Amino acid sequence: FLIFILAGCKNERNPAPQPSSKDESSLIKEKSTRVQPPTFKPIQIDDGAFNTISGWLDNDTILYITDSSSGSNVHSHNLHNGDNKLLFESSFPIVSVLISPLREYFLVHSSPSTNEALITVYTKDGQQVLEKKIPSTEVNIEWNLYNESSILITAFTEDWEFTVWNLNCEEATLLEVSLPQPFGYWLKENELLYLDWDLETPSLYANLKKYNLLTSESSDVLSQVLQV
Repeated sequence: FLIFILAGCKNERNPAPQPSSKDESSLIKEKSTRVQPPTFKPIQIDDGAFNTISGWLDNDTILYITDSSSGSNVHSHNLHNGDNKLLFESSFPIVSVLISPLREYFLVHSSPSTNEALITVYTKDGQQVLEKKIPSTEVNIEWNLYNESSILITAFTEDWEFTVWNLNCEEATLLEVSLPQPFGYWLKENELLYLDWDLETPSLYANLKKYNLLTSESSDVLSQVLQV
């Protein structure tokens, strides 16, 4: 007789080691020390009242505008703790809100009528600094990057005639600027850049000039510039 003997293969691999209580406690501690994703508190607002978000008042707080049948309002909202404050109420529609470069002020442009702009400046805490009315149908606003108490405002009429103003928050003054072109850009605390377009001969390029607010004088910077 032939006898066949079948021998099963023995698994020589060692079983996976079970984690000890020490390993488990280390794993739990590691999970607890991981950085948790931030949580945000949403704005609670009535349907149809939201207008727009104007920007960051600080690293945690935004400014936003709401509208109602009686006018417009400016609010601040802390995204982390949900703190919501009413900073400004207007009986007129608010066109825009601009925050200063260092976030110490915010400017509210509201519209009492189609040919008038109401400019109101507040501290970041909602304290009014000044308020000025400017005849206009449209305005362009440039905050001074080198001195945020100074704001350049260009006011346009219906036929696109323009007047340029320098609004000073600290002195509460609104002074006309003899800038020959409507759009100026801050170069220094008291200097502006502008493109000197030739209205008689339209072109894609213009000479770039700078204007000194203290002397009211212009000087050449570059020629044949497309955009600032």
